[in-house]
Amino acid sequence: MQTSGNTNGTGKQKRDLARKPAREFSANLSKDGKYWLLRDTTTWFIPVNYLEAIRKSHSEKRAAVSGAPSGEAPAVGGSDGRTH
Repeated sequence: MQTSGNTNGTGKQKRDLARKPAREFSANLSKDGKYWLLRDTTTWFIPVNYLEAIRKSHSEKRAAVSGAPSGEAPAVGGSDGRTH
């Protein structure tokens, strides 16, 4: 059975990507007519659960780093010691 549109194989609709931004753009001529005023506004709608998962992940990483033996830096990066 083939389904059309944005479905997940069970025929139920998938949720749209919740992190998609809302963009607004406007252009106006200045009062003296010498300049164009361009306004580009991006508004992000991010679920609270998503941000909470990021916060939890960073907290766990910090706990792992603070668990390193005192006086030693935690092992980060490759064999050359670089972090990136």
